[in-house]
Amino acid sequence: KMAAAAVTKLESLRNFCNGLTGFELKYKQLEAVDSILMGKDTLCILPTGFGKSLIYQILPACVKKFRPDIKNPLVVVISPLVALIKDQVQSCNTNQTLGLKASSLEFSKISQISKGEFNILFGTPESFVQQKHWRDMLGSTYFIKNLVCLVVDEAHKVVWGEADFGKEPFRKSFKQINELRSICRINLPVLALSATVNVDITDLIKSSCNLSRTVNIISESVDRKNIKLNIINLETKSADCLFWVLEGLKEYGRDAPKIIIYCRTVDMIGWLYDELLVSNILSAEDVRKRFKIFHSSSFEDEKNIILDALVKETDIRVIISTSALGCGINAKGVVFVIHFGPAFDTVDYAQQIGRAGRNVANMCNVIMYTYPGCKSGNVSDKMKSYIDQVKLGCLRTALFSPLNPSGYNVLPLSPLHDCCSYCASKCYCVGDGQTPCHLLSAPQFLPPKPIQTGPSHVIFREVSLDDEDLVRELMLENSERLQDASPGTSIFPAELISGLTLDVIDNVILNLKYISTKEFILESTMVNNERLAHEIMVILFEVFNDIPDPGLYDKNLENFGNHFSKQFVFSNDSSHSSSSDDDFFSLDD
Repeated sequence: KMAAAAVTKLESLRNFCNGLTGFELKYKQLEAVDSILMGKDTLCILPTGFGKSLIYQILPACVKKFRPDIKNPLVVVISPLVALIKDQVQSCNTNQTLGLKASSLEFSKISQISKGEFNILFGTPESFVQQKHWRDMLGSTYFIKNLVCLVVDEAHKVVWGEADFGKEPFRKSFKQINELRSICRINLPVLALSATVNVDITDLIKSSCNLSRTVNIISESVDRKNIKLNIINLETKSADCLFWVLEGLKEYGRDAPKIIIYCRTVDMIGWLYDELLVSNILSAEDVRKRFKIFHSSSFEDEKNIILDALVKETDIRVIISTSALGCGINAKGVVFVIHFGPAFDTVDYAQQIGRAGRNVANMCNVIMYTYPGCKSGNVSDKMKSYIDQVKLGCLRTALFSPLNPSGYNVLPLSPLHDCCSYCASKCYCVGDGQTPCHLLSAPQFLPPKPIQTGPSHVIFREVSLDDEDLVRELMLENSERLQDASPGTSIFPAELISGLTLDVIDNVILNLKYISTKEFILESTMVNNERLAHEIMVILFEVFNDIPDPGLYDKNLENFGNHFSKQFVFSNDSSHSSSSDDDFFSLDD
C-alpha cells in the first residue's frame, strides 16, 4: 500500500508537470522536483543539455499547486558567471508556459524584489555573501515565508573557493555559500546542479553548500552520445587547421552550422582572429560578419549580441571564446566545438564541449587541436594525460569515466567511428575491411538537422524480483547470441561489442519500472545504440506485455551514413591535416 501511495503521489506530480509544460519530463527531472518538494537537499549530477534548469524553473508552479498556503513561492539561484545569469534570466522570462518572472540582483529592482514581483532571483556568490543588502534579504520575513529552494547552479565551481598551493582562492565567496543556510529559514532545501563532478568535487560540494548527510543524489551518466571526440596533433602552431571552417562559411553562409572555438587566453583569441582575417578565404567583411569574440572583458552590448546568437538564427556562425562561455550557457544548433590548444582541466573541457549537440540530430564533432608547447603553462596533469590518450585508447572512456557518477567506466560507442578519433581508426565496418572506415568518407560541412521533438512516454510498472531475474537471464542470453555473431578480429572484448556488459544490464534492471519506449532506454540508461535498445524492448514485451509489440528490427536504423561523423571525419594522423595551436512539503491536497 505504501508503494502504491508513493506511485500515486509521483504520478500526480508527473501529470501536473506534463500538463504545464506540454511535454513529458524526464524521470530524473521529475525525481529531483519531487525530492525538493519533500524538503530534501538534492544533488543532481546530470549531463550537459539534459535540462537541469527546468528542475528549478518548474518549482514555483509546483509549490503553488501542492502548497497553496505559500502565496508567492520564490527560488533563489546562485550562479557563477554574469554571462550565464543573463542567459538564465532571458530563458526564464521567455518561458510563458511556466509563468516565470526572473531577475538578477540589481539595486534598481530592490523595490520590485521586496514586493514579490519575481519568483526566481539570480545572483553570484559574491552578491549574496559579500553585499549586506542581499545577504540580509535572505533572512527577511518575506523570504522566510516564501523562499522554497536555494539553488547552487554549476556547483562544481565551488573549487574556485579553495586555496591552491598557498595562493589566495580565485573566488573565496564560493567557500562561503554554506553560510547562507544559517540566514535562510530552517530546513530550506538546497538543490545543487552540475554536469561534471568527480568524487573529490562531490565531497567539496557537500561541504561548501552544507548539504545534509542524507542528501539525495540523483545522477546519470555524463556521456554525451551524440558527440564524437577528436584530438588532432599538429606539427606547428598555425591557424591553417581552421581553414575548413572558412571554406564552409564561404559555401553555406548563414546556413552554416554554429561553431564555438575555445582558446585559453584573450591574447590567443586575438592572434587566431587576426590569422583568420588575413587568410584571403573570406573577405575581411565576411569574417567580421560571421565571427564574434567573447571573453570576460567584452563589452556588455557585445556579450548580449553573442548570447542572443546562441539561441537564435543570426548572421553570426562562429564564436571565438575563453572559458567565460564554458558552463551552463544554452546553445542551440552548435555542431562543432573546437579547442585551439587544451582547456585547463578535463572538468572544464567536459563542460565546454557540452555546448555542442543540444538540439540537433547530427552527430556533432568536438575537436581539440594540439601543437608543440601547448601542454606547458596552465594545464592540469589530468588534461595532459587526456591529450596523451589519443595514441593509447578510447577518448570517451578516458574523459567521461572519472566523471561518471555510477563509478562505472564509460564504454566506447558503437559503431566505433561515432565514438572518437582513436576508435574511428580501429573501425572497419565498411569498405574493403582493410582501411579504417573513417578514411573512406568524403569530408562535408553541413548545416545541422533539428531534433524532432515529441513526448516520450514514461510508465510506472510493478517489478518483482522474479521479473528482474527473468529479464537479466534473457539479456545475458541475448548478449551471448550477439557475441557469437561478432567478428573475432576486434580489439575489444566481445561483451563490449554486444553492448550488454554486466554494468549495462544492471543499469537496465534498475530502470525496469519506467522503461516503455526505446527512446527512454537511449536517453536514461547506459545503452548507447538503437539495435540494442530494440532488443531490450522485445525482451520487456515478452516479460511484461504492457507495451506495444516492437516488431522486427529495422536495419535502416543502423545506417550510419546518416550520422554526422560520416559526413565530417578527422584523422588522428597529423599528415591528414594542415600543419599548426530535508520533509517540508507534502503532495497531499
